Amino acid sequence: MPDIAPGASATVTVTLTAPGTASGALRVNAVYTAADGRRAHYGTVVTAPVSTVTGTVVGTPPTRDVVANPYRVGETLPYTLRVTNSSQTAVDMVPTESNLEVGFAPPSRPNYHWLGLAAGGAYNCYPSHVLTAEDIARGWFLPTATFQVTATGDTSNTRTLSLGATLVPLRDPAAVEATASIEGSRADAGRDLAANPYAVGEQVPYQFRVTSTSPFATTVAPTAGDLRPLVPPGSGNCRWSNLAAFGSYTCTTPRHPVTQEERDRGFFWATSTWSVTATGRRASTYEVDGGEVDVVVRAPALAGAQSVELVDANGDRYASVGEQVVVTTTVGNPGNVALDDLDAAAAGIDQHTLAIGASVTGQRSITLTQADLDAGRVNVPALDVTATNGEKPMATTIEAVEFALDVKPPKPTTEPPLVRVDWDTMTPAIDLGTARKYSRGATVALHGLEYGQWYYLHLAKDGQRIGWFFPELDDTITFVLPADVPNGATAVTVLDASGELVSFAKIVVNPR
Repeated sequence: MPDIAPGASATVTVTLTAPGTASGALRVNAVYTAADGRRAHYGTVVTAPVSTVTGTVVGTPPTRDVVANPYRVGETLPYTLRVTNSSQTAVDMVPTESNLEVGFAPPSRPNYHWLGLAAGGAYNCYPSHVLTAEDIARGWFLPTATFQVTATGDTSNTRTLSLGATLVPLRDPAAVEATASIEGSRADAGRDLAANPYAVGEQVPYQFRVTSTSPFATTVAPTAGDLRPLVPPGSGNCRWSNLAAFGSYTCTTPRHPVTQEERDRGFFWATSTWSVTATGRRASTYEVDGGEVDVVVRAPALAGAQSVELVDANGDRYASVGEQVVVTTTVGNPGNVALDDLDAAAAGIDQHTLAIGASVTGQRSITLTQADLDAGRVNVPALDVTATNGEKPMATTIEAVEFALDVKPPKPTTEPPLVRVDWDTMTPAIDLGTARKYSRGATVALHGLEYGQWYYLHLAKDGQRIGWFFPELDDTITFVLPADVPNGATAVTVLDASGELVSFAKIVVNPR
């Protein structure tokens, strides 16, 4: 301290050493002694540095020979937690979350909530877990627990403590699988496949995200896959030895060269096989299906049409009962990718693939019935056709077709009135091409009568009715002169179905 003149003052710096238990505001009493022995007392409040609260949570698993006595579904797994306050002040310990669900956190009773735990204090917790089928199948249980530790009376001084747990085996460790999660995905998500599709031979970048789901070190290695590089021992392979418990990594080296078939299909299947191994554990194998990886913007399409044609078996140019109509179905692929699993069997098509722009044709027959002829048409129903492009289903409905039947006109059921003609003075509208003379019972051929309608014949001299006739395909009608026809000149008169005169032919009946 310097000498101080009467009425003067001086400023001095005093270093205080706080005790190890000091925290927050403290009152300090200072005693000042002059050279002549006189003393002065002065008290002041100082603030000691507040240390951050801290602590530990340590677990102790039960002791059990799980090879000889494995755990069963529904059993209770007991566990011991030792909670320690490592702070220099009293704290409140509040359990917050745990998979040791029985008797851990409020409001259950008992629980392990401790208010005002003294500095350096500790206590034990005894929560437990009821084992599930999933736990037993996994073969191990990894306890988790968290506590919120807060300085008593100072809610701003807080932190979370977590259990550093060790694995609890539930059955023979040698029978427990080493496991992992492996997911593949294309590594060119930013590529615009519409503007920049892949060409044959181009390399598609691919990646795998591998995450260990085992609480022990594992070795993860691909063993097969249509990607290069991928499989050890080549450079850039995706193997990882001694992967830490629950560790993960991403492998971005694989590539896939696009083939012509894949370019036509529009995608490739990203499949691979992986093994996961660990010392003293059972190995596991994973078939990783990355799904369909597009190399173009796929626009699959399916189209079709039906046409119908009569098979005129008797050659009369008309549909008849028992004859058939043939339905021809054409199915095409107007899309930009090839199609598989084509199902058009109902159309008589047994082909199951369609290349880009290709089409296939099938036929089936329908036998005509009297009902079809009466209706004058055949209704060919719509037809559903399906196909796939990978996992993309395609379907189209080929429109129904109504096919009109050309049916022979029915024979008239009544006879028309007779029409008288003067064969000596009238000129026939059609030269029927008859001979000059005929005898009774002779066959008379009339020519030039258009096929497709019924004609009525009678003899003009005596009005004898011959009947209804339908021409042959060469536009000819033949009939036999009745045995009782009178001798002499007469005319064969031809009427149409409405009774109108079509033409006539003069003939002479000669008795010899």
